[in-house]
Amino acid sequence: MKKVIICFLFISGIVFSQNNLDYYLTAALKNSPVIKEYENSKFISDLEKKRVNAENVLPQMSLSANYQYFPYFNNGGRYVTTNPGPDAIGYDIGITNGGFYSAQFNIEKNIFNGGMVGALEEQQDIVAKSQNNNIIFEGHSIRKQVTDKYLAALQSQMNYKFADETLKNISDQLSVTAGLVNQGLAKQSDYLLLQVEEGNQKIEYNKAFAEFKNNLFTLFTLCGITDTQSVVLENVSLTPKPIKGNSKFFSKYELDSLSVSSQQKIFESKYQPQVRLFFNTGLNAVELQGIQRKFGLSAGIDFSLPIYDGNQRDITRQQNEISQKTISDYKNYFSIQLQNERTGALNQLKSIANNLKQLGDQLKSYKTILNLKRNEVNQGQISMIEYLTILKNYIDLSKSQINTEIEYQTQINNYNYWNW
Repeated sequence: MKKVIICFLFISGIVFSQNNLDYYLTAALKNSPVIKEYENSKFISDLEKKRVNAENVLPQMSLSANYQYFPYFNNGGRYVTTNPGPDAIGYDIGITNGGFYSAQFNIEKNIFNGGMVGALEEQQDIVAKSQNNNIIFEGHSIRKQVTDKYLAALQSQMNYKFADETLKNISDQLSVTAGLVNQGLAKQSDYLLLQVEEGNQKIEYNKAFAEFKNNLFTLFTLCGITDTQSVVLENVSLTPKPIKGNSKFFSKYELDSLSVSSQQKIFESKYQPQVRLFFNTGLNAVELQGIQRKFGLSAGIDFSLPIYDGNQRDITRQQNEISQKTISDYKNYFSIQLQNERTGALNQLKSIANNLKQLGDQLKSYKTILNLKRNEVNQGQISMIEYLTILKNYIDLSKSQINTEIEYQTQINNYNYWNW
């Protein structure tokens, strides 16, 4: 017998697993494709900084080769030639000599462009900070969503367990009533009424269990996990967090503002002097004769400085000032929304807490009454209809307490989400 019990417990341990909220939060944060996308974007931003440095700071090297053919037409009866006469039609022979041959190794290096490089690198730093902020914000949103789904699954679990407990109590009462009917102390109709109520509770149990499984799989999907085991969810007891001075929600607007400023810096960097050094070596020739002696080298410097572009600089500044004002308007609007959400959630918490207290007091009284009425119906002092009426009221009140407890925990989760 002991071996049978041990074996049953071992199998039960495999079939049933007890998971808490932290288990699902960890899984959701780990499996979130959105967070993974933001993390990959951070790597892309780091690589972009290296690309900016490679393009604008490091020397650029290349190989180039060209051959150009310059034909002449209507040359003493010859339709096409590269040796023109006075009447031939084509490019000036002094420029082309009939062809062009080039094969070179080139080096270019930008200098005095530190302002543009610094602005581009600063932009990528802001992008990386924005992606990191997105990861934090997405994690905060995931915690709220997963907690809400967990509480919904927990609520349906509590309802189906209560339905199971109620069904067992009715079944026990049905056995007692059957004995009373056999002894002539209860009516057959009382037994039938109780039997009908047992059937009703079986339906309620099946509905509650189906709802629990549905909510559980919704939770699994949100967390990105596959779990075919029968799960028992642990109870949750959330507590309201104290109000913070500076909300993390506002970091988004600060980064948006920095991004606009960075774009302005990048645009204005083109008004700084641009200097480029270049060097090449190789072959340059316009004819094949003596081409082996046409190898050489050249070096030089390019300089450019914008003088006038139709006031684009001033127009861009005005555009960015408007963008900054738009960000400020959104921030101010959200500040009011945040305060209202906090106040509304806090008021809801107070109201639900008061309802919970009243439900608890009522449920205590109903438990006492139900126990008394159960004894009275067993002694034939009251009808089964009266007992079932009180039982149904007790069941409804118990369900209301379960739902209100979960509502209270859900509202705490909502309050903590905004108080971030």
